[in-house]
Amino acid sequence: MPDESVAPDSFNGVPASAVSAPAGGELILDAKPRTASRPPARLAFRRLSIALALADAASIVAALLALQYVTSDWTSIDGALVLTLAVASLEWIAVFHAFGLYRVEHLSAWEEFRGIFSATTVGVGVIMVSSFWWEASISRPLLAWTWLF
Repeated sequence: MPDESVAPDSFNGVPASAVSAPAGGELILDAKPRTASRPPARLAFRRLSIALALADAASIVAALLALQYVTSDWTSIDGALVLTLAVASLEWIAVFHAFGLYRVEHLSAWEEFRGIFSATTVGVGVIMVSSFWWEASISRPLLAWTWLF
């Protein structure tokens, strides 16, 4: 005798949409429910974090190039400037990651603001110190102005 407590549109508690009967008459239960295919939230947040990191790297490169354009005659790009741009973008991403700014699912608006302010300050300082090592052609006093960009 069938169990009366189970809904008529289910089979042993499994929704009827997940049950199919082939021509042989055996019931097959689908292990996966049929839903619209969407990437999981974790994957979406990871993609967003990567996009933010790339945008941050592009923004510091743009700020340093603008600084170089304003402070020099801009005749050519030397090797020290290319090295500064490459290292600065990596340092910038590392500093922002260290401040937890790429964990977007865990940040409130206040934490994000505070983190951006702090990471930008530390990031400009790190770039200033590292540009001293290879004597880049970037104007060091004006490098502090990249903080405003």
